[in-house]
Amino acid sequence: MVNIITIILIFFGLSYVKSYGFEKKMNKIDLETYNWTKRLLVINLKSEDKEKISYINNWLISNKCKIKERNINIVFFEDYKNKQYKKPLFLKNFGFWLIGYDGEVKSFSLENKILYKIFNLIDQMPIRQQEMLMYKTKC
Repeated sequence: MVNIITIILIFFGLSYVKSYGFEKKMNKIDLETYNWTKRLLVINLKSEDKEKISYINNWLISNKCKIKERNINIVFFEDYKNKQYKKPLFLKNFGFWLIGYDGEVKSFSLENKILYKIFNLIDQMPIRQQEMLMYKTKC
């Protein structure tokens, strides 16, 4: 009898988790998985910031080679939400964060002005300096 009650409780518990979307949160990727493999540009925008979104999309297209060459993964959050990634602890307002290989915030800006200087910021980092010596630029 106790086993049947336990099975019923487990079944209803799993149904509850699925119905409220908790299983999706459990499967989200933590940005720390990119430590020592990728640099990150984390962008958190308001959903109504259509002008910024358009600007960023144009910047991404025109700088595709430079982004790839510097090993940058871009992660977008809209209103602090992302279906694929967990919300990092540093994401407490809207803006732009440059995260180094070590997982530390290297730069932050409330405005997209950081995009003008992001490549220079990265190129001054010690690991990037070594990368530039080892590999010829393609861009």
